[in-house]
Amino acid sequence: MLLNRASVLLDLARWEEACADLLKVLKDHPDRVEGHALLARAYTALGRRELAREQWLLFLAARPGAGEALWRLGCVQAELGEVLSGLMIMERAMERLPRRSPGRFLELAEAWADAGQTARGLQWIDRGTRELGSLASLRAGAERLGRSSQSPPSVHRVASGLPWTAQSAPVPPNQGVFQPRPQSIDWIPLGATWRYLDDGSDPGPLWTSPGFNDSGWGVGPAQLGYGDGDEQTVVGYGPDPSNKYRTTYFRREFQALAPSLYGTLRLRLMRDDGAVVYLNGAELVRDNMPSGAIDSQTFASQAVGGAAESQLYEFVLDPDLLLTGSNLLAVEIHQATPSSSDISFDAALVGEIPVTVV
Repeated sequence: MLLNRASVLLDLARWEEACADLLKVLKDHPDRVEGHALLARAYTALGRRELAREQWLLFLAARPGAGEALWRLGCVQAELGEVLSGLMIMERAMERLPRRSPGRFLELAEAWADAGQTARGLQWIDRGTRELGSLASLRAGAERLGRSSQSPPSVHRVASGLPWTAQSAPVPPNQGVFQPRPQSIDWIPLGATWRYLDDGSDPGPLWTSPGFNDSGWGVGPAQLGYGDGDEQTVVGYGPDPSNKYRTTYFRREFQALAPSLYGTLRLRLMRDDGAVVYLNGAELVRDNMPSGAIDSQTFASQAVGGAAESQLYEFVLDPDLLLTGSNLLAVEIHQATPSSSDISFDAALVGEIPVTVV
């Protein structure tokens, strides 16, 4: 009953009342996932884009094949200023829409032009022409994008009906021809702030999981470590320089869209001496560490020195362990000997959204 009333309220543009009804529906009946889509529409109309994105993500977690919802998620992403990732999501949505209207091709084409990728926009108009025929609206769109020497517009209205001003993006080389490549989403940059445990204790088996309480841990930006003089955050090693703590623990949360959007994950890791890396509780990388069980007293396989102390090692990872919404990257750094003079840690995590070839 409330769900039907909320739908009517949305049609009447009574957004706040609709939100109140939908929140009650979802509290009492969390399985009514269509409520997330309706609530996302209401939040978008109210300009609450972060909340709208959250609701679209919740809906897509239950209905990953919903092309229309994915399109609207891309629109909200663009409105939040993450323009290129939003456009990539909209491209993925085009492949899932059962019917692609001329308007959708034009919206996507003009959005790419707004982002400085006019050639990419024209490719979408060409694809629309191949699928739907030589329609007057598509021909006019091509002219607006510059095929008749006219400049593209600077502001585009996406499907949600709310305006956004696109951020400029560089046109790829080769005379402006679009070069397909994955769109990178920097979840954790080098130099990010991490929570860390440096008191020599063992945090227990749940420390790699998102729900673990790390409120008592230290907080500081990378590079984290001691002994080299280039650290942004100096961590402790205990009272005895000849018997330093063997393991230091690090945690960092980040937000991700639906896992199906990403083709690969790329991890860049600085570790001195050894490291084990986890995503949402599952081990992803074990580097310069022995096989078998690992605990706070485990030594790294060998000592690291010289340039290797600051080297960034890159790993290509499967995105299947990602969660929609909040995720947790956890890293433990191990010393090779009790008297090791230093440790170093920094990491970056990037998600890559594959390009749709048009």
